[in-house]
This record gives sequence, C-alpha cells and structure tokens, in this order.
Amino acid sequence: MHKVKNFPTTQNLLTGGVIADVIEVHDGCATLVRHDGTDLVVDISVQGLPALCPDDRVVVQQISGLVCITHKLRNPTEPQPPTMQFDGTQWCLSSEQSLSFKVGKAQLTLQPSGDIEIEGVDISTDAQGINRILGTRIELN
Repeated sequence: MHKVKNFPTTQNLLTGGVIADVIEVHDGCATLVRHDGTDLVVDISVQGLPALCPDDRVVVQQISGLVCITHKLRNPTEPQPPTMQFDGTQWCLSSEQSLSFKVGKAQLTLQPSGDIEIEGVDISTDAQGINRILGTRIELN
C-alpha cells in the first residue's frame, strides 16, 4: 500500500486544501488520490460525499493528521445537481434532469417533460375533500 510522506504545504491547507485526482476506489470510496505526483492514502471522507470513480477530482485536506476528502468537484460534462431554495413559505427542489424519490419498492419520478410516474406495491389516495382526477383520457384497469 502507498504511504503518505508529507502532506502538501501548510499554505495550501490554510486556503482550504488541495485538488487531487482519485486513483483507487473501493465501493465508491476513494482509497488513494494523487496531488502533484504524490500519492496520498485517504483516511476518511466527509459524510454525504457522492460515490467516487477513478479520475474524479476532489478537494483533500489534512484534518487532525488524517487525509480527508471534503468535496467532489463536478466534471463539466455532468449535469447540474438539483437546487433547493426556501422562499419564506415553502421549499422548492429544482432539477433540469429527472428527479426520483425511492424508498424500498416505492418510487416517484418527475420528468422534465411534465410526466410523473408513481410506482409501488399498493397505491392509495385519501382526501378529506374532493379527490379529482383530470386528464384528456383516463384509463382504469
């Protein structure tokens, strides 16, 4: 296994870390990154980091003596991630791509075209008032 000799300069650490390329990955977690020709063994990653692949670019910092990946940099060819905004009354989650919510065997998918797909073992609706179904054509069974 590769070992870290010296982490990059203290000045880089003061400015928020260094950019490195992912070299080795195990189950979506980087185990080895390279910065300026130096291989760094990754000790930890921050929670919520997306699955990584070789050649991804990441920000690496030394925290309490451990090499830590703190961010994944977005490749210009990747779509923009969804954004979440609060307007003072409600939260809005926006995406240019399709957006899916999945729990077990249930899934709700919103398409940019306006199509909405609901999948599940049993689907029920319960309304205190009127339960409306509107459409140009409605198919039952």
